[in-house]
Amino acid sequence: TTSICIEAMKDISIPKNKILMSRKYVKEFESTTLPELMNFVPPESIRSHNKSDGIIQFINGTEINYMPLDESREAFTKIASMNLGACIIDQGEEITENMFNAIKGRLRRQNSRRCFYGAFNPEGHNWQWRLTKHEPIANMEVWESISTDNIYLPKDYVDELLLLPDRIKKRYVYCS
Repeated sequence: TTSICIEAMKDISIPKNKILMSRKYVKEFESTTLPELMNFVPPESIRSHNKSDGIIQFINGTEINYMPLDESREAFTKIASMNLGACIIDQGEEITENMFNAIKGRLRRQNSRRCFYGAFNPEGHNWQWRLTKHEPIANMEVWESISTDNIYLPKDYVDELLLLPDRIKKRYVYCS
């Protein structure tokens, strides 16, 4: 989460950019990812934050939209009208391949990086494994990291992770 928030600053700095940054459930985004993002955003760079509409406007004209990515008709309808310069998904294992493709198809904004990035935990041989390991998409870069290499995590937290049962430790600590 921290790394995607740091990376998001590149897209926020592009004037008049449109960014979709979210999770499957917007409440989880608001309680986890959004506070982490705000650790990096200078408060004076924000023009407004409409929490009911899920829109953060910056003084350079860039906007971040956050909304549920929950497979609802409303979510797909809203995405279908977007002209995005970036999409950033936290806990990407929560979204479906249909949602991924719907968003990817909206990365068409001129004068932007037109990139899709995020963070996710492995869930076995699912669609994300297929697209990152088995049948990689052209122009896709994948960075894998394990929790013990994460410089942003407190050492005592990592020590506690290493005490987890092997099955859980393999997935959440060793990215297996």
